[in-house]
Amino acid sequence: MSLTIELPVTVEQSLRKRAEGQGVSLENYISQLLTEINIENPNSQPKKWTETELLSRIQLNVDPHDLEEYYRLGDLFQSGEITSEEHEKLLQLNDLIEIAHAERIKYVIELAKLRNQALEDVVIELGIKRKVA
Repeated sequence: MSLTIELPVTVEQSLRKRAEGQGVSLENYISQLLTEINIENPNSQPKKWTETELLSRIQLNVDPHDLEEYYRLGDLFQSGEITSEEHEKLLQLNDLIEIAHAERIKYVIELAKLRNQALEDVVIELGIKRKVA
């Protein structure tokens, strides 16, 4: 079966980078994501992850150059010296990073459940923090 989906550019870029990071095609990556959420039987039990699988998926899959540019543009924004083009790029990178954080937090939650620990404790243990602008 073939299906065409229109996605925002930033979402497509994020998905492509994640697929590349896992060494699979974009189509296979999206298929894997959809399989994980089990669309055919939404009442079924979710996949049981191993700790190793969860730790692997928790890694922030954002290109280091994108992060560097995001922080640089954030500093320009804070100083009021950002151009409209730079501001647009900052918004695109923000979307990309937020999607990556949202994706990884579901695995952090699963890890906390697996370990029978509080979510906050796992977040601290993993050293996950966000730079506050």
